[in-house]
Amino acid sequence: MNISTRIETFSSEKIFHLTAVNIRDVQLDIKRLLVPINDDQIEEASIFLKIVSGNLNVKVTKKFSAKMEQMTKKKPSKKITI
Repeated sequence: MNISTRIETFSSEKIFHLTAVNIRDVQLDIKRLLVPINDDQIEEASIFLKIVSGNLNVKVTKKFSAKMEQMTKKKPSKKITI
């Protein structure tokens, strides 16, 4: 999905850059059998969900990267999906 030009795609310190957004609509239809004393009855309901994920590019300084690697024993990721 294209990102609107009205949305700021960079974080305040320019570390993260939003490059893509994916949106999915999900509908769950549920039927439940109610068993009262005299009459069986079916209850129906629907749940609507919107699932959104985004892809980010990560750009950090060499100093920040070295500090992260020292603390976590890993280099910071260059790309992240949230």
